[in-house]
Amino acid sequence: MKKIVYILVFLLSSPLIGQIIEAETDPCLLNLNNADKAYKGGNIEAIPGLVKECLDQNNYSKENKTKAYKLLIDSYIFQGMNDSADIYMVKFLKFNPEFRTSEQTDRREFIDLHAAYRNYPVFGIGVKLGLGLGQLVVINEFGAHNIEASSLDSKYKVNIGFSAEAFAAYHPHRDGELFLDLGYVNFKFAEETRLFNYNYPTTVDAHSYYTYTETVNSLNLSLGYKYLFRKNVYSKVVPYIGVGIRGGLLMSSNISAERFIIGESQSTIKGSNLDIKHLRNRWNAWATGIIGMKFKIPKGNVFFELGYDYNLFNISNPRERYNLSNEATNELLFKYFYVSNDFRLNNFFFKIGYNYNFYIPKKIGLKKNQKKGARQEKRKAKKENSKSNE
Repeated sequence: MKKIVYILVFLLSSPLIGQIIEAETDPCLLNLNNADKAYKGGNIEAIPGLVKECLDQNNYSKENKTKAYKLLIDSYIFQGMNDSADIYMVKFLKFNPEFRTSEQTDRREFIDLHAAYRNYPVFGIGVKLGLGLGQLVVINEFGAHNIEASSLDSKYKVNIGFSAEAFAAYHPHRDGELFLDLGYVNFKFAEETRLFNYNYPTTVDAHSYYTYTETVNSLNLSLGYKYLFRKNVYSKVVPYIGVGIRGGLLMSSNISAERFIIGESQSTIKGSNLDIKHLRNRWNAWATGIIGMKFKIPKGNVFFELGYDYNLFNISNPRERYNLSNEATNELLFKYFYVSNDFRLNNFFFKIGYNYNFYIPKKIGLKKNQKKGARQEKRKAKKENSKSNE
């Protein structure tokens, strides 16, 4: 039993023993510990000579490297060596761009210098996947039947489509984002229209109707702007709204149609799927509205957004509606009695995605930093006043 206890004690203590041995034998760790002692003892001038060489040679772990940068920058600030403090603050932000200062652990001078630099992402790239629910809006109705008599019998149905997009983003300022999306979008919609009534006995509802399902695939390019509602750059949950314009290049459009004749018996006319790309405009455009939410994770964000695409133009190509030299048009007209309507295709969508952030540290200037500090002081004063009034 004692042997088992000795073995367990050895296994549990060996990592700690290893850290102690490493700290006593690694010159960089030894110098970092000495620099920390020098800082606490007020011997600020000794710090650069202890940690600078190891920092430049990247001989520290991430945790120790952060500690070394903070000691070095603080030492330069206290010595009035502002240019050197700026140089190493830029290096520190490139190494750890998402570092967040703390009033409890960081000195005010370090916090102020850190705040003087742009610490929000400048660029981002990512991907997003989405589901869409189309909204078919008929502008003008056409057909080989009595439209006025049967227009009320036309039923339109939309099916869930999907999208896959890659995007790039640019932040012109902390709370703004310009985005450019490129992706593949799929729509599906269907129509059922009653065509004719027949002179069967009155006890039989004799009529004819057709149904069709159309699948549209397009390559879309979107350009827009989002405004981020965040209290500060440290916000982990950020709501946003956005607007944009989306252009679509039609890749394919296929239709599956059937015609039914209902009387004392039922007969069905059905053929193969037809390519009807010629009946649709090659280029289309939508105006887009977006609301969403970003959640901060290391190096990037995950997000979800809801939106609505409003189709700006008629999707149908009126020049090809009665082009009888086209075999697909002939079959649709004479076999199914189908004629393409003029319509818009709007879209409700839900998307989830991920973006990776790129930071470019840059000093935002003394005036900007002073304004930022003044705003923070006002907020603090309001909080203190509200607490005192309570």
